[in-house]
Amino acid sequence: MPVGGPSFEARQISLFLGDGFVPSICEPDRDCLYPMRKRLEKGSKLTPGSSEYLFYALIDIMIDTYFPLV
Repeated sequence: MPVGGPSFEARQISLFLGDGFVPSICEPDRDCLYPMRKRLEKGSKLTPGSSEYLFYALIDIMIDTYFPLV
């Protein structure tokens, strides 16, 4: 573990893009999609019927979460 640096914890996240749906699987003890859930609860709207945009938004949030480590 680096001294004074950010810590890193690996997590398994699986997303599947389907026609009108995006099933996701996260490790049971982690709420890896919490940022997206919080965003949707605040009233953020996704393009209706666009599973492609939801898929993109989920990946974007995951990248934003881990970007500080880069």
